[in-house]
Amino acid sequence: MARFDAVTADGHYVAVAADTICRGTHPRFDLFLHHRSDQHVLFVARDCEVDAAALDDALARGRPVLYVNRDDVAAYRSYVVENLDLVLSNPLTPRDRKGEIVYQSAGHLMAELIADASCAATCQRAIDVARHIVTVVSAIDAVESILSMIQFDYTTHTHSVNVCVYGLAFARFVGLSDPCVLGLLSTGLLLHDVGKSRVDPVVLNRSGPLTADEFAHIKTHARHGESLLCERRDVPKEAIFIVGQHHERCDGKGYPQGLGGREIHEYARLSAVMDVFDALTTRRPYKEALSTFEALRLMREDVGHHDERMLRTLVRMLAGNARLRPPASARPGTTPTVRARQ
Repeated sequence: MARFDAVTADGHYVAVAADTICRGTHPRFDLFLHHRSDQHVLFVARDCEVDAAALDDALARGRPVLYVNRDDVAAYRSYVVENLDLVLSNPLTPRDRKGEIVYQSAGHLMAELIADASCAATCQRAIDVARHIVTVVSAIDAVESILSMIQFDYTTHTHSVNVCVYGLAFARFVGLSDPCVLGLLSTGLLLHDVGKSRVDPVVLNRSGPLTADEFAHIKTHARHGESLLCERRDVPKEAIFIVGQHHERCDGKGYPQGLGGREIHEYARLSAVMDVFDALTTRRPYKEALSTFEALRLMREDVGHHDERMLRTLVRMLAGNARLRPPASARPGTTPTVRARQ
């Protein structure tokens, strides 16, 4: 997936995709064009209107990339989120590209939220982006196309977006189409790890093994997330169930409450499956990613953890995905042993 905020070689400017800039808007940052003389020339001044004709001309001249000052990256990312309705309604932007833009915007927002979940404005923007993820996923016909949005290098914020995309793909696969249901599901899935904002970042980002005390500290994120969202009136209770219960196990051996079976909300059981699957299939500093085949095999062997019906459905959903086949390096009779830190 192409990034739309890559830093230039000189370090002063950041490249941004022209298709994230909307005609008639007033960006709170300067926009530049890059000339062959290796100079950046002002294209749209801060707080001025983006002229439709000028933007169309830049695109027609083969300039799909514009530039912002490095110090304006945060303002640019906020601008993209604020104008996602316009971005997604542009008929000239391919559906796959719209998916990339929403995915990356959601990742940036979740990074902000994990850094400071007390910011009400950031939380509201994350809830809005969850709605946009539903819009994008609902417009894509094939599950495999939906899954193409996924990134496989683990960070807490990309993991949050991945779990959301997997969960919505699952919902589409089983025939759920009610916008209200998909909206609250998307909100809960995207925010499921928001409680990690209250976890010591040194512990959260440690690349080596955790001590028992450190693991116990990380496990507090489920209750912290539930508490944070209960303070907000705009988060549906079903979404809060996902946040508070996504580490419960069907056999009652999970946390934080030790709930079991149907005591765990259906959406939280779904989140638990997607949470573990993404954790196993993404790269981390201390482990390589497992193939889809290997991950599903481990999950099936972890008897009592997951809702068996949902796990079987996930296997069917991914059956046509090329990553389901075992890698050539897998040897018969060997079983990977991985403990995915969650």
